[in-house]
Formats: sequence, structure tokens, C-alpha cells
Amino acid sequence: MCRIALTNGGSDLEELLGDMQKAGGNRHVESWKNGETAMILNRFAVTSERVAVRQYPLQGKRYVLCYNGEVYGHAGRNFVDERRHESDVHFALDVLEKEGIEAFLADVDFQGSLLIHDKAHGIWYAVVDQLNTAGCFFADYKGNLVLASEHAVIHAALEQLGAPAHVPINILKNGTYLKIDRDGSQEAIAYRNDARQVYSGTEYSAAHFERKVEDIAVTLREAIRLRIPIEGDVGVLCSGGLDSSIVCAQAASILREQRMLDRLRIFTLGDTQLGLQSEENDLRNVFVLMEHLGLDPARHLHVIHPREIAAVQRYLLREKVFTARPRLITPNPILRTQVRHTVMMSALLGSIVRIAPNLTSILSGDAADELFAGYNSMRSGVQNAEDIRRNIRQKLDDFPLNDAARISLSCFHGTTSALHSFAFPPNRGHPLEVRMPFTSHRVLQSLRDAHPDYVIGKEQDAVLSKYLLRKVGKAIGLPMSIAMRKKIPFNEGGSGNRNGEPNASERETASLYCSTESLRRQIGTHEASLRRLHILDADEKLDQRSLVAKHDELALYLAGFSAGLGRLLNGNAFRESMPDSSYSTHTMEQEYVPAPLS
Repeated sequence: MCRIALTNGGSDLEELLGDMQKAGGNRHVESWKNGETAMILNRFAVTSERVAVRQYPLQGKRYVLCYNGEVYGHAGRNFVDERRHESDVHFALDVLEKEGIEAFLADVDFQGSLLIHDKAHGIWYAVVDQLNTAGCFFADYKGNLVLASEHAVIHAALEQLGAPAHVPINILKNGTYLKIDRDGSQEAIAYRNDARQVYSGTEYSAAHFERKVEDIAVTLREAIRLRIPIEGDVGVLCSGGLDSSIVCAQAASILREQRMLDRLRIFTLGDTQLGLQSEENDLRNVFVLMEHLGLDPARHLHVIHPREIAAVQRYLLREKVFTARPRLITPNPILRTQVRHTVMMSALLGSIVRIAPNLTSILSGDAADELFAGYNSMRSGVQNAEDIRRNIRQKLDDFPLNDAARISLSCFHGTTSALHSFAFPPNRGHPLEVRMPFTSHRVLQSLRDAHPDYVIGKEQDAVLSKYLLRKVGKAIGLPMSIAMRKKIPFNEGGSGNRNGEPNASERETASLYCSTESLRRQIGTHEASLRRLHILDADEKLDQRSLVAKHDELALYLAGFSAGLGRLLNGNAFRESMPDSSYSTHTMEQEYVPAPLS
């Protein structure tokens, strides 16, 4: 896991980009330059800790390579199975040199963003994975191209270049690469359409459904295996919900097969006394899962209590969100879901590094809700299978603006900022890479011929979301109570804080950042954008009442402009009307139910 950047056009931005992307103990900036184009790498060694500083970007005879993330395999070759490479970067370069760039991109299993230089042809490639999980944004001003993992970094670079506010920041779309020729001309090319082709199936039968359950279970298990580190502790974030429990159960099963179960470390945020019903309480369900899997909590489980991270959350809100230079605002600036989750995840990951300072990566169940229509907003107003298919694909399109950005920001800047608030020794604090098996292109490919109606089912008069994945959970042996557990958002089941409801710390920090009077003066010209982002409902007036009721949300929107939100709104990141991102868990009335399988 790293931060990468590229600048082309002769502008003196390398120092700025390198400084803004520093985080944690591994602060050395490594770069490689050819002519007026430079690739910049801020490396946090996850699989390359034995590789000396200044060895990256890595050079071969044909290509130069660096990236943010991990490469797990390619066409039957897997990094964890080939023990002869110093790092996954060496593995990836070996494949790239032998296969060439087209064959390499056709089937590389990776999470992150790649920068590749073709020496012979003088061409540069910036490549994002099938869901742009690590973030990749770019802008061009007067022939100066700048590309980086975070839109805030691009915004700062444009400010240094003196670019007017209307100059846009664009996002590199899922499964796309930006090709930069010798003359500086650019072309965005889609090389992987997996996210745009999920649920293209037309067969709808019980037999086909069961085949898909088996196919997804096998494919997902292999994706988890490839994301388990070769050595050291194997961390898993587990909430006791369906998605993370599948990842946890499969990781435990794989490690048992390898006779390495002692490497497993499970981390959860929670408290059995949160005042929630048992089904809603994450920690209670984690205990159920561990008992079912035969895992001793004393050996494998680490519980972080919400009280332990409350002060850290307040610090991050003040120093990294509501500030002149925010670094933890997701591109889609929704306070009560995306940013709230970013702050909580940052504090949680910081606590995990304190507990396990040698841990460098952790597995999670993220992206399952997007893939299997777990959010109510994805099913609201649905009339038929085509509506489900469209909503899932749009949610995947939005992934780098929402949850992927939340995770990327949390595990890099959020984790190290949280450690700073803990007064953790700076030479030991480091980012923590979150690995998401559900984002594997092979998992997406396994859903290509699935019928969209498979994600909704009905049992005992109850309508069930994520029906296909629930059956995968049952197939691998999850307890019935977890396989059928309703969707509980990360912050609700772990801390008791409800999505969509105000939070005292957020409101207090927002008020210190921007008074109601200041908000009133600044926000009046933004009604169209607020409706576009669904911060205001279509029929909601921007009056004194809404200024008070939504003060924290509107203040965050203004803070987002300090990270480049205005430039994003001028680019290609957002649709004309963004969907609701409240992640409501309230029961919906008159929900669409497909015909029974036969």
C-alpha cells in the first residue's frame, strides 16, 4: 500500500505531491523521471519491507512500474504461491515483462492503482482496478497534467499552478486506464468492463441459482486465500454481519487447512451493553460466530470499545475534516454516512495498529453491499429486475466516491492521524492496508451471468436483501442467525450511533468551523449542487430551518470545497443526480419481490 502521483508538463510539483502523500513511519519519497514526466511514490511496505529504500519505482528492460495497492496474481500465477519474488511488485513486473501490457491488464488480479511506463514507446499508463478501490484523480491545466490517489492532492497542485476555480478535477473511471503519449496527449480507455456487466444473466431457475451460489463461494474463497499475507499475523475486521463473517469464516478455514490458525487475529468494534437488540449488536454476533467456528476469543479476538476511540474521533473531526486543509472528506461529502464512517474507521484502524504494531494489512467484507444490493436505497422504488441491475451498476460506479474513498482515506491518512492523537511513537506508526476480497475482478465475473432477481428473496413472509449472498453464507456453514441477520451499518452495530441522526461531536465541531450566519452567507448560491448531491431533497427549501437542522451537513459541504469539491463538481465524477446515501435500515413498504424460483 502506497500513495502514487504523476506529473507531466514540466511543472515543479514533485515536492508538493511527495510532501502531501507522506504518512506514518515509512516517509521516504521515491520517484522516477523521464523527460518532463515524473512518477512519485510514497511507499508503505506491506509486501516489500525487505526491499531497500530508493529501489522503487521498479525498472525492467521494457517497463517501469509502481503502484498503490497489491497485485495478487495473473492467469494462474499467484504471488502467495511463488515464493521466489522479493515483493508483489517484483512478481507483477516479472509478469508484465513477459506478457506485455495488454495481456498483463487482461487478467491481473489486483487492488489499487498502477503507474506503468513503456520505455520503448515512451507511453505512460495510469491504471485503476475494476472498482477504482484506491482512488485515482487527475487534472490538466495549461498542459500540466497532475494525477494522484486523492482529489485533495490534485486540488492543492492546481492551486500552486494558479488554476482558476472552474478548472475541473476528473476521476479515472472503474476498470479504465489513462494513456499518455510522448506528446502529452491523453486518452482514457476502458480495459475491464466487469463492473458494468454484473447481473447480465437471463436464466432464472432454482438450479441455476444453486450453481451461482457454489460458483461465488468457490471464487470468493480463492480471492480470500490470495489476500492472506504469506507470513505474519492475518487480521480480519469482523462485525458479525453477513459480509465480514463470510470473510472471517473462510480465512479461518484456510488457515486451519494450512495448520496456521494461530496467525488469525479478529478485530471488532463493540460492546455487549449498547442497549441494542441482540440481532443489532455486532459484538454479540461476533461471539456467536466464534463459538460456531470453534475459535477461542482469548486467543483470536480483540475488542475495541467505542469509548476508547471517542476522543480520537473528535480530534479527527477537528483536525482532518472541519479544517482549512481537510484530508478525510470523501469525494461525495455525505456527513452522516461516508465521513462519519471514515472518521470512525480511522480511529478503529489506529487502535488496531496500537494493539498489533506488526500488522500491515487486514481483510474486510467491504463492497458486498454494493455487489448484492444490501442498501435500502438500492431497492427503493424498484419495479423489476432491470431496476435492480441498474441500481447495482450505478452503486458500483459510485464506489470510488463513497466507500472505497472512505477505506482508502482511513487506512492511509486516517490511521496515522489517529495514532498521532494517541501520542504513538512516530517511527512505529504506519498505515494499515484494508484488503477487500469482494472487489476481485473474478468475483465480479462470477456475477456476470447471475439474474438480478437473485439478490432479493422471500422466506417465511420476510423479504430478504442480499439473498444470493445469504445462501452463500449458509453454504459455507455460517450460523443461520448470521446468514439471515439484517443489514446493520458499521457505526450502528459497533457503537450504537444511528445513521441519519445528528451526532453531538459533529455538530459541535461544525459550529466551531462555520457559524450559522457565515453558513447563510456562503451557502445560498449552492442549492443546485446540494440537490445534485442529495444533501437537500428535491422539494426541500434552503431556509433558516434547514440551515439549523442541517448545519453540520452543510458546513461539511463547504469544508469539502477546501479539498476540491468544487472542481470535482465541474468534472466527470458525479452524475446529474446522485442517489440517496443515507444507508437507511428502516423497513420499506411495498417492496419489490421477484417470482419464486422454480
